[in-house]
Amino acid sequence: MEIPNEVKKSAFNNLIKQGFVFRLRGDIPFESEDYHVFAVLNFDPKTGDVLLLTNGTSQVEKQTNYLRRTHVDVEATTVILEAGSYSFITKPTLFNCNSVHTINIEDISFDNDDAKLIGNQLSQEDVDRLVNAALASDNVLPEYKKLIRPDVSNQKEEPDGNQSNE
Repeated sequence: MEIPNEVKKSAFNNLIKQGFVFRLRGDIPFESEDYHVFAVLNFDPKTGDVLLLTNGTSQVEKQTNYLRRTHVDVEATTVILEAGSYSFITKPTLFNCNSVHTINIEDISFDNDDAKLIGNQLSQEDVDRLVNAALASDNVLPEYKKLIRPDVSNQKEEPDGNQSNE
């Protein structure tokens, strides 16, 4: 028996929280016929229409080489989950937290199985790793960082110990 899309959408909306993972294919947040694993970064995704997502890739070496060539601090701004760490992670998977995708929660479609619930939540330790990696990235906008961790200020500590406004 096929589960109606409205039921899938309702379950998604009820389950979603920071660290929630799901598979997505289609045109959002980027066009792809293949499924990609996404993790929700919003501290409280139920309080707005926009989801902040980071996606996982099994092309770990290719992605880290690219990031190093572009002078990104790979260790501080990415998270690698080892194969088997979760049932849906069958290969080492890198989450590049320099690349945060935004989508409207209403745009997620369960038609044609474009979105699939994996049924898993990342451990708090792994959620913290993703959050810290996104906050460490200069590529993540300050307004997104506030949605990821509300207590984040727009101030950055300078090497001399003083604070500057961004």
